[in-house]
Amino acid sequence: MAPRPNADLLHLLAQSKVSAEVQKTLLDADVCSVRDCSAMFSSEDDLRAVLKKDFNLDPETGGLKTRVAITKVVIAWETAKGRVSKMTELEGEAEQRAEAKRLPVLDHRR
Repeated sequence: MAPRPNADLLHLLAQSKVSAEVQKTLLDADVCSVRDCSAMFSSEDDLRAVLKKDFNLDPETGGLKTRVAITKVVIAWETAKGRVSKMTELEGEAEQRAEAKRLPVLDHRR
């Protein structure tokens, strides 16, 4: 059974208005967390190359709608990178103060 994506990732993709087709492809590839999403690509150029090759999102042939779809994925990826950076910083600070790591509410219920 494939791992289930966490609510933070689903919210991020929805908030960025990433198309359902792109979301499904990411989830089918076992991208399960914001951390996964942030670490998948070495640069925006790398992300754009993958979108062109693996998602058939070519800005040269797809027109304006394709450019908008690409932009939404780039926004989600940049947001994921920012969130992971902030989470890592907060976890490091908490570790220095010997505090327990805070879990998202949804993780408490599992």
